Amino acid sequence: MSPRELPPELCDHVIDYLWDDPHALIACSLTCRGWVPTTRLHLFEAVKLKGPHDCARLHQALNASGTAPTAIADCIRDLSIITPPSEFVDAGGEPAEGGSRWLCYWMPKLLPKLCHVNCLRLEHVDWELLAANESTKDCILCFSPNLKELHLSSLMFATADALLQTITSFPQLITLEMSYLVWWGDHSPSPSHPPPPELELEQGQCKIRIEQLSMSYLYGPTVVLDWLLRPPFDLRLRRFEWDSSGKYPQRPILMELLRKAEESLEHLRLTLWDEDFLAELDLSNNVRLAHLDIGLQNAPGRRDVWYPSVPGCLSRITSPFLREIKLQFSLFRAPDFDLNFIDWARLDEILAELCKTRPLLSVTFHFHFQLQLDGLMPATHKCIADRLKEALVAGLRARVVCSGVIIGSRSTPVPDQVHNVALPQTTWA
Repeated sequence: MSPRELPPELCDHVIDYLWDDPHALIACSLTCRGWVPTTRLHLFEAVKLKGPHDCARLHQALNASGTAPTAIADCIRDLSIITPPSEFVDAGGEPAEGGSRWLCYWMPKLLPKLCHVNCLRLEHVDWELLAANESTKDCILCFSPNLKELHLSSLMFATADALLQTITSFPQLITLEMSYLVWWGDHSPSPSHPPPPELELEQGQCKIRIEQLSMSYLYGPTVVLDWLLRPPFDLRLRRFEWDSSGKYPQRPILMELLRKAEESLEHLRLTLWDEDFLAELDLSNNVRLAHLDIGLQNAPGRRDVWYPSVPGCLSRITSPFLREIKLQFSLFRAPDFDLNFIDWARLDEILAELCKTRPLLSVTFHFHFQLQLDGLMPATHKCIADRLKEALVAGLRARVVCSGVIIGSRSTPVPDQVHNVALPQTTWA
């Protein structure tokens, strides 16, 4: 059979396997005109703009393909706008102030053509500077009416209201990720603080239904949670990731969010500095929970760490869909590390009970170490095997991941070590 007799859908299926090999995709696009649409979907699905040079290249490509049936603009689904820390030179040859003036020049030229983008990522952007340029700000907020994912990282806002007004500009939003956000002129959240008029839900207006929410290292996370629990937002969380202290005043409103997500939450990741939070965390009503990831931070080098709430928190899980538990602990000093920070007998009993009705359950223990110059990590997996005999006999699939960094003038990371946990083999005389 000659190549031209192959069904087009079969060729597309084969090309799809090259999604992460741009050189092969480019070669395919130059081989056959019929392969161009599929290769372009992969080559231009995700675009990163890190400065004026990237913008100029994209502008040239959009203009060159604008009249073609396989226009590049129609292929772009995932757009990242990133301002590196260094300064740029704008189109007029002048130094860019704060590294953002190139955005004011290029965004109005590019974004109106990218109306099929459904995922927007903004990183290291001074939103206060953009807000002073209304055309640039409005362009970013309105260029794609069907945006489903918004990822905000290392952004600076004038107020928390400016952040929330940015989010509400995308009414079709489903996924929201926020990390390292700061703002000035903030206020403390309170039940008596109503949303500003422009955020009130108008008659006939659809709510913004957030299904995936990630929050880490926000300047005021309780302020954001306070807004997200009100109209026009409708939290139907299937996935929630939280990386903060978990202390008061964060705890009450965080608990309220988790209660609202009891019937829908499938994936929960919590990274906390306050282990007491787990004592109050009741997962008994999370009937669809499938993945639980708990990370506990402690001050480096502490030798008196004790996590009594972990077994009790796991004992309250009732979801029949539970498939994976991850327990992450950091930071420990490798030379004086021991496992006496948790009640292993109680944990063994609880995991065995969970495993009896959930045969596919797996548990991962992840330890983060401060290492000496030799980079050696403790043989943690062997020690855990002796402490989880009942659960392992019940069929629990367990593994240990050890990661670490050598502390010195320059902290050097060491590759992760991954070990499966198994019962010791019995030898017979």
